Amino acid sequence: MLHLPFTITNLYADFAEAKGIMRLERDHLILEFQTQDTVLGLLKSNIKQESIALDDLHSVIFKKKFFKGELIIKAKRMHALGNIPGSEQGEIKLIIARKDKEAAAQFAVEMELMISEHKLKKLDEEADDFSA
Repeated sequence: MLHLPFTITNLYADFAEAKGIMRLERDHLILEFQTQDTVLGLLKSNIKQESIALDDLHSVIFKKKFFKGELIIKAKRMHALGNIPGSEQGEIKLIIARKDKEAAAQFAVEMELMISEHKLKKLDEEADDFSA
């Protein structure tokens, strides 16, 4: 199972950032993160974990930048990402370190595939219910 480190920047008027790791588990995306101040790095929150069902995800897009990467996760509902710092209008931008860009690209492809497979499975179940 792939684990991918990420950073969420520009929190609280750029006085804080969140660092964490994400992973895929069955039909959920799990984000574990800790928020800390960017001034001295002394104030840290407790480690938080958020589980997002694949049903709630719309898309995952990876953008390669020169020094880093961005993984943009879009949800179908704002509520799905509501407890994650930095989320706006059902979307969150995760910054990926340069050394993890290839893993992030692979992660995005795997997530898109899982989302598509999950949608197909639901359509098959609905078709079975309709024909029965």
